[in-house]
Amino acid sequence: QLGPKVNRIVFMGIGEPLIYGVTFPLGKPFIGACIGGACGGAVQAAFMVGASTMGISGLPLTPVTNNMPVYLVGLFVAYAGGFIATWLLGFDDPDDNPEEE
Repeated sequence: QLGPKVNRIVFMGIGEPLIYGVTFPLGKPFIGACIGGACGGAVQAAFMVGASTMGISGLPLTPVTNNMPVYLVGLFVAYAGGFIATWLLGFDDPDDNPEEE
């Protein structure tokens, strides 16, 4: 139910609500996101992508990188890698309406 709202926030580079509100409490999705970030970071490190300033990550950082196309490829690899890693790790969806005993 949070998917569309959270996706807009994440693509703009604001990941804290997703990290602390969704993935960290579930465990395995947090590990999957870390794996995806490592994959995207490896692509960017291999091509020596750098930024001229520190700031928000994600799409807003694109204009200040020294190699925009490779930065975007690395960003896509991070997103796709996180999705695939989380899918392979799997997780149990929490019950929205827990039954009281």
